[in-house]
Amino acid sequence: MPRPCATYKLPAPLDRLVKLCEIRCTGECCGLEAFDFSPGEIDRATTKMGAATDATVFADLLRALDRADAEVARLYPDARGWICSIEGINQYLTLDTFKQLTDSLRVGVQAARDRRTTRPPPPNISKRRR
Repeated sequence: MPRPCATYKLPAPLDRLVKLCEIRCTGECCGLEAFDFSPGEIDRATTKMGAATDATVFADLLRALDRADAEVARLYPDARGWICSIEGINQYLTLDTFKQLTDSLRVGVQAARDRRTTRPPPPNISKRRR
């Protein structure tokens, strides 16, 4: 009897970022099509994550992506070549497709970080005297 592939739980805070990017549908229904991992959406999501600093949230996300890659690389594929499904996402992934996903997320996180660090500060609006 073939062994089913593993269900993988994304490490924190990556799990929260993915959940916040679930905007088109639900992952349980539409798999990866439910998510928007564009830099703009990742930027929006990271502002909701409440980290002490922007640098902290982005560094934590990049470390979580590295951890996820390392953990999934140690899994064994099932008889059909599937390495895992991600908890809460209705989709099986091969090692290559998992790596494509994390690479895409890494690019989006880095672009969102760069957007945030190059964004001009908000204008200084002072109260008018009456």
